[in-house]
Amino acid sequence: GAEAGGALVTMLESELPSKVEEWVMSELQASETVSYLATLESKVAQRDEQMQAQARAYQNLKSAYEALQRKAQGQGKSKRPGTAGASGRRGQGTALRATTPAAQAY
Repeated sequence: GAEAGGALVTMLESELPSKVEEWVMSELQASETVSYLATLESKVAQRDEQMQAQARAYQNLKSAYEALQRKAQGQGKSKRPGTAGASGRRGQGTALRATTPAAQAY
């Protein structure tokens, strides 16, 4: 008798939690509220993925913009004769020439 009782307790301890979990899950899946919450969770997960993709795209654009800024700043620092320097004046002795076809005809 005692062995049978011990075996029953052992069986219940090992199998009962999984049986209860199965029963609870089947009851929850039948609930409209749980289905609604599952739908909401799915939508939230999709939005999270979209936001992460947009954040990556933003970072890529920001990196590209900063690279273009550095490149433009690097080109602006070159000092060739005849170009506007830090003072804003053109090279000494240079005059602005008209470049329109009408002005060149004279």
